[in-house]
Amino acid sequence: METTDFLRKVLPAQGLYVAARLINGKFKNQVCDSIEELAQQVLAYDAAGVHAYHACAAYRERSVDTVKPDGSVWHQVRTHKNVRAVRSFFMDLDVEPGNDKKFPSQEAACEGLAAFCDVTGLQLPMVVSSGGGIHVYWIMESDVQPEVWKQTAESLKRLADGDNDTLAWVAEG
Repeated sequence: METTDFLRKVLPAQGLYVAARLINGKFKNQVCDSIEELAQQVLAYDAAGVHAYHACAAYRERSVDTVKPDGSVWHQVRTHKNVRAVRSFFMDLDVEPGNDKKFPSQEAACEGLAAFCDVTGLQLPMVVSSGGGIHVYWIMESDVQPEVWKQTAESLKRLADGDNDTLAWVAEG
């Protein structure tokens, strides 16, 4: 599947999108006006040998201000209050042989995911290799508003944490 097609499946059709790259242990975000621009940006990072990521939501504004306790202002885009909509629920299943908190292989992660879906009755999701682990996406037929998404995501997280200690959840808002 092409990058643009993948992003169209997992992201809302409208809003602002975020490509991110990891530099010196910190994420640097690039706001994109379209899914096509997001795909180009992520592919450019990857071609340059930079670890590339995409935010899993569409956003309203290029940045929103948050006032820190010391009175300074923090400009950020990837914050729950700026989310316009989400199109999928997602998990990050980490792989690290020898670490009891993670899966020993991608194959074991996929087996654990299949068992989790079997026990919970959830449909099998879209699975993408993240390099070391796997990213998992349950894609919705329509956009989900942030408040509804957050409630459901928190329930899914409790279900994953309670059912299988090795399912590591990544939820962004």
